[in-house]
Amino acid sequence: MELSDATEKKLRKLNLKSLDLKVTYRSVNNDILNEFYIPCLEQSICYKRAVGYFTSASLSESARGLVEFVKNGGTMQLIASPKLTHEDIEKIKKGYELKEIISKSLISGIENKGNEIDIIRIKNLTWMIANNRLDIKIAFPDSISNELFYHEKIGIFIDATEEKNMVAFSGSLNETYDGLISNYESIDVSISWSEGIRERIRVSLHNKHFDDMWDGKALGLKIIEFPEVVKKNLFDLYKPELSLIEPSKKRVLYYFQKEAVSSWINANYKGILSMATGSGKTYTALKALEYVKNNKLSLIIVPSLDLIDQWEKEILSEYNNCVIRKASSKHKNWRNKVLTMIKAIKYSNHLDRNFIITTINTASRKPFQNLIKQLSNNEFSIVIDEVHHSGAPKFKSVFNINSDYCIGLSATPERQWDEEGNQAIFNYFGPSVYEYTIPQAIKDDKLTEYFYYIETISLNEYEKNEFKKINVGIITTLNEIRSKYPIVQTFSIPRTLDYLTNVDEKTANKLRSLYLRRADIVKRAENKANALKKIIKNNELKKCLVYCNDLEHIDESLAIIHDEGYIPIEFSSRISSEDREKILSQFEKSIDQNIFLVAVRCLDEGIDLPSCNSAILISSSRSTREFIQRRGRVLRKHHTKKNSTIFDIVVLPFINENDAYPLNKGEFGFIEEELKRVKIFSENALNIHNINIEKMLNLYKRYLLE
Repeated sequence: MELSDATEKKLRKLNLKSLDLKVTYRSVNNDILNEFYIPCLEQSICYKRAVGYFTSASLSESARGLVEFVKNGGTMQLIASPKLTHEDIEKIKKGYELKEIISKSLISGIENKGNEIDIIRIKNLTWMIANNRLDIKIAFPDSISNELFYHEKIGIFIDATEEKNMVAFSGSLNETYDGLISNYESIDVSISWSEGIRERIRVSLHNKHFDDMWDGKALGLKIIEFPEVVKKNLFDLYKPELSLIEPSKKRVLYYFQKEAVSSWINANYKGILSMATGSGKTYTALKALEYVKNNKLSLIIVPSLDLIDQWEKEILSEYNNCVIRKASSKHKNWRNKVLTMIKAIKYSNHLDRNFIITTINTASRKPFQNLIKQLSNNEFSIVIDEVHHSGAPKFKSVFNINSDYCIGLSATPERQWDEEGNQAIFNYFGPSVYEYTIPQAIKDDKLTEYFYYIETISLNEYEKNEFKKINVGIITTLNEIRSKYPIVQTFSIPRTLDYLTNVDEKTANKLRSLYLRRADIVKRAENKANALKKIIKNNELKKCLVYCNDLEHIDESLAIIHDEGYIPIEFSSRISSEDREKILSQFEKSIDQNIFLVAVRCLDEGIDLPSCNSAILISSSRSTREFIQRRGRVLRKHHTKKNSTIFDIVVLPFINENDAYPLNKGEFGFIEEELKRVKIFSENALNIHNINIEKMLNLYKRYLLE
């Protein structure tokens, strides 16, 4: 099977040595399936398994954990034994056709289909057989003179490294539901990279023994090829079909999530987890809260209504026994429901996990706070998602809710140009106790690699003239301000505005008006429409997010996309929360359609759309947090995509030297800010070498007025 460059690159990252494996696993205190079996398969490209009887149950359990293994391009060898009856053995002794008896025995072993999950897993196996990724051989004693049969249980995982690291296991692990889940079982594990020579020899011997069996060289055993008649029956019963998701797989913390949890605990259960979009912040926070002793209630505070439902789904997927109350303007009678929960927590020994999920708008108001304050600080924990919002003046009152256990979550926790807001956040939570960046997540294969393309456009003549006039006004006003208030000499315009708001509101309003007028020219640049058309025409975009400036801009973009013959769907404040949820579901479920989700801000934070494989940035955001959040939205992993693509419409005063004109410092400062986003996006892109930021800047430096 020929592999793509992207798949080969992924395989090189697979390494069994990256796993923290135990010497022995016992089901009484280990989740053997999720802690050992599945993680090993996810890091392997070859799996050798001697399974025992050939039955529906054994086939189902042999297929546990195989979904990611298959996506890795993995191949499997399976040795099984026919479950011969006493009558079968007597027939063989009398000279009946051996292969015919064995074939009938194998077919009878798969006639019981099992439950729905069994069926899904066996279909995964038949898909592997049909696609030449799984080969099965049948083993039995070479002299059937009694009722002995082959029933050895060993397994070997092999990764794609140059060293071909191996993990071998053996023991009482039966390939049945009871064996993996219910019974008291144990396995012994050996690794090929061990410092101990005995363990390395053990792995080598297990591997050699399997290969000898496979090649028909093992003493006392006879090996035959998998009978075609059995294969046909297997395909008839279980249509070859690969599952997209591993059935019943439990999530486990990745190494960086474990580090985040440990860092938070070591910081006395307070701190901010600064983790890239798509790295599992929600799951990490939930697992961290499990370490809080006597945690009667977890209060989850989110920035939007959409995220209430998303957190609820995440919680329900993790905990079977939990009670969730949602509090917001959307949820009727939430006060009575929250009060009832608090009373139950306060005055009873209620053992279920209790959650309240609310918006920051509701949590920052007194009616909600008065309810929560009935609990002591050590009786509940707090998680504030997208924690940077909590530093805004209208939300800072949320810090009146005091708990001994606090987690702040955000890919970008600091508020740009708001020192006071940042200080309020850090005073409450303490500092960031753990950071996991987008480059790290891409390196760890937790986010997709991506291509980044810029579509540069210039202002038209009218826009250019207005832009120059406003820039002159901004420079003049800034000079006056810096002369009057020397403290702002090195401040950016937004930070200067933040300072002036408290000391000189009239001057602040004057500067703000000029700054917003300039931003508006860039936002509404006429040539953006042509750039959008060009991107859509020249690229095959299946599931694309389009980020716009405002509702008027959305209308224009919807019309352009529709005129190009594609399906545009609006996702904005004009759409009800119920309809937005349906839209997201439709977007994720669509397979062969070219769908463009056209949004204003609603998709900046928290919303999961892992199948999205491209984005077009029409809005010219200067907020580092906003454009980093938008990048993270399209980099989430999904089985339908190998990488992601980002198109960025970059507005500059002129593009070609033929159109160049002298630039004042304000105009050049604007160019630097626009290219700052390009620099951040391009430095981790697959096509980084195609974007030369210095060359672009040097062009404009030549026209900078002294």
